[in-house]
Amino acid sequence: SAASWPTYVYWPNADKANSLKSIPANASLLGPHRVAGNFAPEMQFSLEQDWMQGISMRQAKAPSGAVTLSWNLVPGATAHFAQMLSGKEEGGAATVVFWSSSDVQTFMSGLSDFVAPAEAGRLVGRKQLMPPAQTSCAIPKEAVAAGGEAGIVMLTSHGPEQNIVYPPRPKDPKVDWVQEWSVKARFASRTGGL
Repeated sequence: SAASWPTYVYWPNADKANSLKSIPANASLLGPHRVAGNFAPEMQFSLEQDWMQGISMRQAKAPSGAVTLSWNLVPGATAHFAQMLSGKEEGGAATVVFWSSSDVQTFMSGLSDFVAPAEAGRLVGRKQLMPPAQTSCAIPKEAVAAGGEAGIVMLTSHGPEQNIVYPPRPKDPKVDWVQEWSVKARFASRTGGL
């Protein structure tokens, strides 16, 4: 956080607490970028990936009590991850339900954060993330019933990654590669609802 790291920066807002400037809907990430400040070297690089397409998620409650989530195909996605958090209190006892779209037992921490494409592929193979072509999943009736009627549903489509290092690796392997800075641009598309 900004409180513990003097080089922590919020973008596009210099002061997140006092400024809520939005990124324009027609903005693009493609092309040249320049990052400059008083705590790091100036970085100039070019991005080859634009914003990922947004996710339009729909929910439908089945007669069984399960909830089906469906969404549009997201070009460039490497994997998807859905999760639900809900809770209820009955008779002085609280129940909290965590549900994830993983086919295997998985605690969801980190799977909705940025996941590198190679790791996304590995986790799809392990059935912890859904494959990029998948466009629906179902929250089982048991999870819906255990958590009550109110829950938060989140869906993440993981995307590509671009890594840039300056200066580029020398062609001669005998020359030391002294890196001055690097950029890791990761892309994801997210949505959520109740």
